[in-house]
Amino acid sequence: MDLFNAHDSMFLIMVDYYSDYWEIDRMPDYTSSTVTECCKRQFSRHGIPLEVFTDNGPPFSGMDFQEFAEEWDFNHVTSSPYHSQSNGKAESAVKIAKTQIKKSTLEGGDLWKAVLAWRNTPTKGLNSSPIQRLMSRRTRTTLPTGEALLHPKVVQARKIAKRAAVKQRYDTTARDMPSIIQGQTVRVLLHPNNPTSTWALGICIDQLSDHSYILLVKGKKYHRNRKDIRPVPVPGEFSESTAQQISNKEATVPPTVPVLRHKNQVQHQNAC
Repeated sequence: MDLFNAHDSMFLIMVDYYSDYWEIDRMPDYTSSTVTECCKRQFSRHGIPLEVFTDNGPPFSGMDFQEFAEEWDFNHVTSSPYHSQSNGKAESAVKIAKTQIKKSTLEGGDLWKAVLAWRNTPTKGLNSSPIQRLMSRRTRTTLPTGEALLHPKVVQARKIAKRAAVKQRYDTTARDMPSIIQGQTVRVLLHPNNPTSTWALGICIDQLSDHSYILLVKGKKYHRNRKDIRPVPVPGEFSESTAQQISNKEATVPPTVPVLRHKNQVQHQNAC
């Protein structure tokens, strides 16, 4: 899921990870209660997902959404800050949706007809459309379509094979990054988007997913991706006094340290 603005309107988008089929809803606001009600309507149509992946925006990080996830029995996973590519599936769907909205607005066309046409357009390399992969059938549009083509037919899972091939190519150059264990002393890049940011000494206090961690740095909690964390061999237990003894200059990781990629990241990067 993701939230976005387009032509002075607010939208919530939900995309199915397997089929690439997405739903968009025009929103009056971005409050947690409004987002939750919209999710309930979509879940009543498509069923409750096992897992919902979002960013850390206020509508998704509040108690209302957490209670909703518990009541409706789905696992809510959030992306690491400064690591938007981990939510690449939604980011890709947002780009497509914005294109459809822009075209229909400028040309004075019907947005929902444009969305219907896109859902029925075969995906390059897969020979099936998002709606075929989701519903095992085409849906009727204003274009002339033979009745036989509208009959249900299970689509072969070529997308799974394609994704496996992409992952295999990625893995030839990627290296495994060892997991960080709770209580382990690490160095954390506090501001990944800032080229002058330094690496601060901290401690891992929780692991949210395969490559998403909560770190404690000088009494503050930070949510970071594994690529922005480096384990350091500091003997003994971590203490606040230990961190204060290390200056920013000493905590900076040398340029010779390679930037490693976690193989699990390919699952999200492939969606971009």
